[in-house]
Amino acid sequence: MGGNITQGKLLEFLEDINLLEHFQLPTKWKTTLQVLPQETVLSEAEFHTLLDTHLPKLGLQQQTRTMEAVAIAFSHQQTDWLVVQTLVCDDAPQFKLLTDNIALFWVDQGRYYKKLSPFIPCHQEVLDQFPDDFWNYYRDLLAYQDSPSQQTADKLRYNFWKLFNTDSGYQQLDERK
Repeated sequence: MGGNITQGKLLEFLEDINLLEHFQLPTKWKTTLQVLPQETVLSEAEFHTLLDTHLPKLGLQQQTRTMEAVAIAFSHQQTDWLVVQTLVCDDAPQFKLLTDNIALFWVDQGRYYKKLSPFIPCHQEVLDQFPDDFWNYYRDLLAYQDSPSQQTADKLRYNFWKLFNTDSGYQQLDERK
């Protein structure tokens, strides 16, 4: 998490956006968090010490969830840096709380197409071809990274929209794209 934490403001923010509910912290721990020192600037180590002192029986998973909630709240309330508009990450649920715009790594995005199981033969054919097109496009991106040009960028942009915006006739695939 890093940096300093203003305890009181974070607790208010945690409540405002229901992070403690989202991370399913039991009511008894939420109540204890409310009595921690308010409007006190703490380092991460000091915050850990407070948790250890006031919530000694907080399990490792609950302590991790509390720290995740605090880190997310801190990122939303801080004003020293720009708030992340789009985050490229894996599909871990805690990332979904950092920003409204999540872009998955290609491997994670590709995994969702494998989960589709069409019953209609024409949908099966469309789905059989799509992963090849998807990974071919990814390889083209990697090649562009090594040798960028405006012509290749234009071609990649066109191919992106063709791959992801063309109606395949298989509704579940199109929604996934």
